[in-house]
Amino acid sequence: MPLAVRSHPGVTLLELLVVLALLGVGAAVVAPALRLPAARDAAADPVARTRALALRRAETLRLVVDRDGQWNVRPARDDAAPPLASGVLAPSRTDSLPARLVVTPLGDCLADVGVAAPVAWDPVRCAPAVAGAPR
Repeated sequence: MPLAVRSHPGVTLLELLVVLALLGVGAAVVAPALRLPAARDAAADPVARTRALALRRAETLRLVVDRDGQWNVRPARDDAAPPLASGVLAPSRTDSLPARLVVTPLGDCLADVGVAAPVAWDPVRCAPAVAGAPR
């Protein structure tokens, strides 16, 4: 049995809907990758930035947080070196960080020797220790 031949060239409504559906799915998959990243506060998380710098540079770094919320990151071996990163914390965040934190090239965070930390610190998570959490 021979196939029916169309008498007029064109696109059927079903073909148009299938193409539009495929374009919609493709746009939904690609669109999130094309969005610009949200603007982040440079001082949002100095511990995470210090940890990332230490891992990337394969170097022990020291994060120092002043009483007024100013923070800076320097190589641990040289306190006179220019800061690798710096910023200002919100006043509510200054109580949650040790005054000086040493971050190893492996990503461990240790309260600096000889400096009393205002909170207990978990060196593996690089965060304040949670009471009752397993070590």
